[in-house]
Amino acid sequence: MNELKPLTAVITGASSGIGFSTALRLAEICSDIIVIARNQERLKACKREVEALGAKCHIFVCDLSDEKQLDETCKSIISRFHFVDILVNCAGQGSIRPLADISIEEIRRSICVPYSATVLLTKYFLSSMLKQNSGSIINVISPAALFELPYMSVYTSARTGVLGFSNALREEISDADIHVGVVCPSWVKTPYLETNQSTKEWLPSIALILPEQTPELVADKIFKAIKKKQAFCITDPSLKLMYALDRYSFGLFRKLLTKVGLYQPSAKKNKQVRNQLSGNYWTNWEESIDLNPGKVVEVKHVSEIQSVVKQTNDYPSPIRAAGSRHSTSHCGTVDKGTMLLMRGMEKIKNIDTDAELITVEAGALYIDIAKELEKVGFQFHVNVEIGNLTMGSAACTGTKDASMPDEFGQVRSYCFGMSYVNAEGDCISIDEEADPNLMSILRSSYGMLGVIYEVTFKIKPIQPMRVYHKVYTLEQLEVALPDLLQKQESIMYYMLPFQNIIIIEFREYLSGELNLKTRSASIWKVRNFIWKTVMARLGYLSTLTLPNFLRDRIVDSFARLIAYSLERFIKSDKTLATDQLIRYPERKNLSKYTFSIWAFDEKDAMPLMKKYFKFCHDYYEKFGFRCCMPNVGYRIFQDKSAHISYTYENNVMTLDPVDIGQEGWDQFLKAYNQFCVENNARPLLNQTKWLKKEQFQRSYNERLDEIWDQKLKLDPNNRFLSEYIKYLFER
Repeated sequence: MNELKPLTAVITGASSGIGFSTALRLAEICSDIIVIARNQERLKACKREVEALGAKCHIFVCDLSDEKQLDETCKSIISRFHFVDILVNCAGQGSIRPLADISIEEIRRSICVPYSATVLLTKYFLSSMLKQNSGSIINVISPAALFELPYMSVYTSARTGVLGFSNALREEISDADIHVGVVCPSWVKTPYLETNQSTKEWLPSIALILPEQTPELVADKIFKAIKKKQAFCITDPSLKLMYALDRYSFGLFRKLLTKVGLYQPSAKKNKQVRNQLSGNYWTNWEESIDLNPGKVVEVKHVSEIQSVVKQTNDYPSPIRAAGSRHSTSHCGTVDKGTMLLMRGMEKIKNIDTDAELITVEAGALYIDIAKELEKVGFQFHVNVEIGNLTMGSAACTGTKDASMPDEFGQVRSYCFGMSYVNAEGDCISIDEEADPNLMSILRSSYGMLGVIYEVTFKIKPIQPMRVYHKVYTLEQLEVALPDLLQKQESIMYYMLPFQNIIIIEFREYLSGELNLKTRSASIWKVRNFIWKTVMARLGYLSTLTLPNFLRDRIVDSFARLIAYSLERFIKSDKTLATDQLIRYPERKNLSKYTFSIWAFDEKDAMPLMKKYFKFCHDYYEKFGFRCCMPNVGYRIFQDKSAHISYTYENNVMTLDPVDIGQEGWDQFLKAYNQFCVENNARPLLNQTKWLKKEQFQRSYNERLDEIWDQKLKLDPNNRFLSEYIKYLFER
C-alpha cells in the first residue's frame, strides 16, 4: 500500500452504495475519511473496512434534510479537522412517483437532499479550501439531471439544481486552484429504491435499458475525476452517447424517445399509471388485456382464501386466482370480481424422492421449484420456457413444451394431486388415484371449480440432456420429416416464413449421471438470450424506428445469421432440461414478445406448414403486416390426462406466430385463428387470443359438456366463473 497523504475527505451517503464504495476508494490516498449518513450501524461497517485499509475513519450520524443537524455536524467537523481537502456529495433522497402521490414532507426531503445539503456542505467547507487555495468538490448526480423525465419531477429538479450549482460555482471560483466536478453514473445497483419509497415500475423505460453499474465502478470514476480534475464525467458510454445525441440532434433524439415510449414508466402507460394510483388497474404481463378486478386481495394462507370465498357481500364474484399473469388470452379477466394474488403462497411442503412427488403451494414459480429440485437430484418431467409459470397455473391450464421420448409435453399432465377451496369455502383434496376422472377435469378447469392453493407434481431423477440444432429449407424438411418423427428426440422449431427456413432444436435424454458443476448451462443462457432479448429488442426497436422494407431486411438478415449460429455453436451433450427455463422480469420491458398457439395433427404438419408460409406471404401482401420475430412450433405427443388436452386424439405439431405486439398484430391473429379452424387445429384456452366460442367448442366437443356439468354441480352460483370462461364453455 502506498504511504497515505495527510488528506481529509468528507463523504455523504456513506452508509451504502456509491458513498460507501467511495470511502473505501479514497482510503487509499487519504489519512482521514469522514463519513456522514443516517444509519449508524452501516457507518460502523464502513469504518471497519476503511480502517482495514490503513486510514482513520470518523463517523458523523446526521440527517442531512435537517438543517440544524447539518449545521452542527459541519461545525463539529471544522472545529476538529480545520481543513477538508475533498468533499464528495453522494447522499440522495427522493421518491420516484407521480407528484400527486408524493407527500409535502417527501417533497421537502427530496429537495433538501441532495440539493440543499450539497449547497450547504459546500458553503461550510469552501472557506477553508479558499484559504489554502486547494481542494476538490465532487457532486454526484443522476441521468435525471440530463433528461426531464415524467414521474420524477421533484427528483429531477433536485439533481438538475446540483448540476447548475456545480457549473456556476466552478466559474465563480475559477481563479482558485479548487476543483469542482460532477459525476453522473447510469443505473447503479444500490438499496436506493428500497429506502426511498420508490419502485422500478415508476422508472422510465430509458433508465432500465442502460447497463447496470456497480458502486465500486462509480467510486473508481470519482477517484479518477479527483485525480484528473475532471469537470464533468458520465460513467457509462451508452449514457454518454444518449446525452450527446440529445444535445446535438436539435430535439430529434428526444422526440424519438418519446415516440417509442422510452420516457414513460417502464411497466405502464399514462392512463394505466393514473388508474393504478386509485388501485383500479391490473393487466396481464404483456399489458395487452385489462383484468378489470373490483377488489384485489393478496393471500398468504389458505384460511385467507376461505374467508374471501365465504364473504360474498364483501368480495364480489367471480373470484379468480392470479399468478404471474402471463396468459395471452382473456382467461385471466376478473370482470369486477375479486382477484386473489397468489404469489405469497410459495412454500415447498414436501419432496418425496421415493415416490417421486413434490407438493408445493400454488403461488410458487415453476423455475424456483425446478432449482430446488436440482439440489436433491430431481427435475420436472416437462421444463417449459416460461419459468414464471406458477404451480397453480401449471396444474389447471394448458402450457407445453416439445415432448421428450415416452413422455407427455403438457405440464399439467404430471399434476398428481390438487387441494382447492370450493364454492362453500371448504378445503378439498383430490389425487389421481382417488378420482382420475375428476383430476382430468381439474387439469382443464382454468380456476372455475375453485381456488387451487396446493398441488402435487410427479418428478424424476435428473438426466443429462443433449441439444443441437439443424437448419432446413421447407423442401428439405418435407423430405426429412418422416425420418425425424421416428427418432427418439424431442422437436422444437423456429420458422422463418419469408426466408423459407426452419431451424429444428433437437433434444434427448442421455444415460448416466451429469456433474451439475460441469454442465453446459452457458449453452442455454446464450440460446435464451438470443431468443428473449436480442430478437425481441431488435424487432421492437426496428419496428418503431425504421420503415417496413428496411426493418424486414435487417430482421431477416439477423434471423438468418442466428439460424446458422444456432446450428454451428449451440450444441452440447452436457445440459440439463431445467436450464432452458427462463425467468422473465416481473413486468415487461423492451424484451417483451407475445404469441398465439394452435395445434395440428402431426400427420398434416408438413402440408399445413407450407400452407402457413403461404398464408403469411399472402397476408403481408394484402395488409402489409408480418411478424417481426421467428415463429415457433413444438411436437407434442398424444395425451388424455386432461379433458381438453389438445393432444387428446393424436400427436400434434404447433404453429405459433410470435411478435412484439406491434400495430396490426391482433388483426393478424384473428385471420390466423380462422386459418387454423379451417385446417382442423385445436387452440389453447390460455394462450390463443381472440378465440371464438364456436372455434373452441368445435375443437373439444362433448368433453366440454362433462367439465360444464361438474361446474354446475360444484359451483351453481358462479362464485368462480368469469364471463370469458362462461362464453367459451356454455352451450
